[in-house]
Amino acid sequence: MRILVWILVFAANAVYATPPTQFASEVLGQDIQLSIRLPDSYNHSDDSQYPVLLVMDGGSHLAHLEGNILFMSQFAMIPEFIVVGVPSVDRIRYFTPTEAKGFEGRSGQAGKYLSMLSDELLPFLHSHYRASDYTALFGHSLSGLFVSQVALNHNGEFNAYLAVSPSLWWDDQWLVKHSKLALKKPLTGYWYLSMATEGGEMQTAFDAQIQVLSRHAPKSLRWQQEQFSNETHDSVPLQSSINALRDLFSDYNAVPEIDVMPLAEIKRFYQNAKDQFNNHVFSLNEQQYIVYGAKAIYEGHPQWGQEILAEGVARYPRSDNLWDTLAFAYERLGEKDKAKAAVSKALALAQHNNSRWLTTITKNHQRISAL
Repeated sequence: MRILVWILVFAANAVYATPPTQFASEVLGQDIQLSIRLPDSYNHSDDSQYPVLLVMDGGSHLAHLEGNILFMSQFAMIPEFIVVGVPSVDRIRYFTPTEAKGFEGRSGQAGKYLSMLSDELLPFLHSHYRASDYTALFGHSLSGLFVSQVALNHNGEFNAYLAVSPSLWWDDQWLVKHSKLALKKPLTGYWYLSMATEGGEMQTAFDAQIQVLSRHAPKSLRWQQEQFSNETHDSVPLQSSINALRDLFSDYNAVPEIDVMPLAEIKRFYQNAKDQFNNHVFSLNEQQYIVYGAKAIYEGHPQWGQEILAEGVARYPRSDNLWDTLAFAYERLGEKDKAKAAVSKALALAQHNNSRWLTTITKNHQRISAL
């Protein structure tokens, strides 16, 4: 409980909304209005990089995904993400892999939409934001079909595919049949598929796809499937996104309980975990420094905590939370002058940042300054 209380007070992190970004797509011949959510820690550093989650049907799903990511990342369960809401743009035309009977002239251009994402949107994000080379896709229903197609045909730009209640029934289960051949390739990454209690052609196609994956998926492809008996087509994205992110990053948290470790061992943990994430090594983010540092302090290793937090403030020099937690480490080590200097830095940053933790940091400053 003592660890939990500390983390609840000091490890919370906010996301803020940038103004919608007008993205001009030459591939689609139209402007696309993006909604981009950055972690609060983005402004606490000049060089930290973040994985990207592209949310198809962003208008419907951006809010719950950014909320789930906020909660899980603040406890170091998953990384912090740059979350990009990509709005629906003619869903039948651009989320379907074939021109199906009855939809002639207005379907089957998923390849074109993928080209927009790969050749235009990702370069745009990398040129304007500190995006790392780890990218995940989220889609629901028809956009879940699109995400599934990308999972089977990607060429390296994407690392994870979250397909919620995908419309695999499309064109007489074309993608399911195509997957038998596609799965013969050395596919990599992570593919999550879920289904609610929908029955009919949705369930039949889903079951067929799971059967194909069970028989033919290469070992290089991580995949998971879930079926929810108490969710509908409309409600299943919320729980699916939580479960998918937890499963994707099931081994991400270096210190999930109280078995704390020094900084060097934490770094070795992430170096060794890279195979789980397409050879991508995740750097420690602001929340991890706070969580791992605070846990080390409370579990009787304040020197470990100080070392972790000192590197944290070096990487995120404008983080009031990190400086405040570092002050606590110095206090536990009996280094009063350093504790006072750190908490004064924290207070100045909290005032400048208009931090939600200003009241707490002010009280800590008063207490430590009186030592």
